[in-house]
Amino acid sequence: MQMWMEIIFNLSYLVVVWTLVVLMWRRLPYVTTQNKAVAELFVGAFALLALGDTGHVGFRVWAFLNGGLEQ
Repeated sequence: MQMWMEIIFNLSYLVVVWTLVVLMWRRLPYVTTQNKAVAELFVGAFALLALGDTGHVGFRVWAFLNGGLEQ
C-alpha cells in the first residue's frame, strides 16, 4: 500500500511541475518587456527543477514498478 501511495504521489507531483513549466512557457509572450527577463529565469528554474526531479523521482517510480528498490 505504501509503495502505491508513493508512486501516485510522485507521478502527481511530476505532472503538476511539468504542467506549470508548460503553462509558464506558453504565457511568456504576454509578459511585459520590463518583466520578460525575470519571467524567463523563472521558467528556466522550474524547467530545471522538473528535469532534475524527473530523474530521481521518475527513476524511483520506475524501480518500484520493476520489483522494488531492492532490485
